[in-house]
Amino acid sequence: MMLSEFDMITIFRWVNDNLFIRKKGSTTCMDDVAERAAQLGVLTNKTKYRAFAEEQKFIGFVWNGKHKTVRLPPGKLEQRIEQISVFLVLGRKYSYDDLEILVGRLNHVSYIVPQLKCYLFGLYRMLCNWSNKAATRFLDTDANDDLNMWHKTLCSFRPLRMIPNPVPVDVGWYGDGST
Repeated sequence: MMLSEFDMITIFRWVNDNLFIRKKGSTTCMDDVAERAAQLGVLTNKTKYRAFAEEQKFIGFVWNGKHKTVRLPPGKLEQRIEQISVFLVLGRKYSYDDLEILVGRLNHVSYIVPQLKCYLFGLYRMLCNWSNKAATRFLDTDANDDLNMWHKTLCSFRPLRMIPNPVPVDVGWYGDGST
């Protein structure tokens, strides 16, 4: 309904989080969208939405519509690197709960760095093999290797172009596979 009433391209929805994408040059403003939502019976917290901008935070990431990139909000990348560093201290034991929290946070980050998802398996295996959840344990070799890969990658992380460029690229080549 909102797509037909306002000059929008699409609306991304995740549980109770919405990201409205308006057409370039559109004069639609979020105050109008929130007012119409209220008329339809959808309560909108006016302190939680932001005016249309080049960058918007959605599902815990910062999306840049102009450059078509996605990144972690300011400070979050540094927090994740520091949280991993704590686990890479040799000779230190960790609790099940602390590792589970870290794995959950890294799983969230893997949505924008999908090539790191395979480096969660050693961590999940360690959690699954933790027989006494009240006991502390040393990080096992696979989990340590996985965290080292996460640390190395996040230390050199730059915003990723996750949204394909809609402009076709002429590659200057033609192939015929009908032979």
